[in-house]
Amino acid sequence: MTFLYLMLRSQLFITLPTPSSDFSKQTIMITGADSGLGLEASRYLFWLETHVIFAVRNEERGLAAAENLTSSTGAEKAKVSVWHLSLTSQASRLDTAIQNAAMDNGSWLALTRDGFEKNLAVNVINPAFLGRLVLPKLRQSAVENGVVGRLELVGPALFRLFKFEEQNSHGKLLEALNCPETSIMEDRELANAMPFSEKSPVVITYVTPGSCDAGIVRKDDSSEHTLIGGLIKSVAMAVLARTSEQGSRTLVDAVRPDVLKESHGAYLRDC
Repeated sequence: MTFLYLMLRSQLFITLPTPSSDFSKQTIMITGADSGLGLEASRYLFWLETHVIFAVRNEERGLAAAENLTSSTGAEKAKVSVWHLSLTSQASRLDTAIQNAAMDNGSWLALTRDGFEKNLAVNVINPAFLGRLVLPKLRQSAVENGVVGRLELVGPALFRLFKFEEQNSHGKLLEALNCPETSIMEDRELANAMPFSEKSPVVITYVTPGSCDAGIVRKDDSSEHTLIGGLIKSVAMAVLARTSEQGSRTLVDAVRPDVLKESHGAYLRDC
């Protein structure tokens, strides 16, 4: 009941503030920036004079999104870079990474070529892996420029409903999570393993923008969709969901340059 009350209060009665912090001279990388929440967060960051790096899987879509944003906001083209999501490129400075790429299929999917269930790979494993890869660059930029780095993991609030029973499974944890009979989706924070310090001045947070019509729901040949379930979801989204623009405000506010180190490891919403 508490979760339902908080969700309805958040979705129906809380208006998210428009970002207005000073992001000038900042460099921010966003995954999933070619559509939905990532695209709208990038729009705000452009207006706030940020250099934005689009880390995208499809470079053609990323370039098209970058062109759209520079033309619609009047920002300089030099303010945006498009990277294929391989981390083979290096930036001279990286202040923030927003891990926004996600998918919501609503059911268990076949394994990826790496051997992981697709929702688990896109929403949990690969964001954590990418976060660990980018942390050294965030630390370096933070120390050299005397600022606080920010690593933001974006996800849903629904994890609060689960008990995470897989931790008691026999054998390896990932094998249990890969199983369609036991699988649940729950992001795990990196903050406990990487505490904030002088040598690692990077704030890691888990952020939820609430329920948003952000286009992350994807259909797959191996998924099972029922007519009733789809209808219920469509009605709920129409009544409760925020727009991508509204949800993106939380993504931007949570990584503002004056973020407090006390936010390290925090779960943030409605900001």
